[in-house]
Amino acid sequence: MTLNDKHIAIALRGVVDERTKKLARALAGAGAQVVVHAFTFNREKHTGQIFRVVYHDSVEPQGSQLSLRVLRVAHNLTIKKLEERMHVAQEGTFGYKSISRVLVADKPDLIIAINADTLAACALAAQKLSIKFVYDSYEFWPDHAKEEACKLDKGQRDFVIQSERYYARNAELMVTVSDYLA
Repeated sequence: MTLNDKHIAIALRGVVDERTKKLARALAGAGAQVVVHAFTFNREKHTGQIFRVVYHDSVEPQGSQLSLRVLRVAHNLTIKKLEERMHVAQEGTFGYKSISRVLVADKPDLIIAINADTLAACALAAQKLSIKFVYDSYEFWPDHAKEEACKLDKGQRDFVIQSERYYARNAELMVTVSDYLA
């Protein structure tokens, strides 16, 4: 498959980091039209790039913006937890249904899932569009699920484990730094 004029969608949750920019630049440099779909509250300008970044609202409810710390903490411990549960019931863990809808509407020729938190969304969108998808795993999430830095709850941890078990094997190509996944 040549990349000339192929439309490639890259999906990730969070900031567009250097690894993603490098991937997008390489694909665009090979002739593809690359769109990075970033689902995050943190938006930054990407000027002078040969690829396009489209920001979408984060698929999780945003934390409280109240000025008083006491009120902000109380909000995040009560109302935000309820909002998160309602959102998961409606949009799925990590908002995979929302992400999938955005990708289907974009109609790419190829989808690239960055990490396990977008894997299910990308696999479902690729299936709906009858196209192939690539899984680019920067990290092996179940290994990190027990680390405090990841802050995954049991539902999220189970979701990434199941996503990597089921959807990763359906990827046309898998790129990883993990010996276990390779």
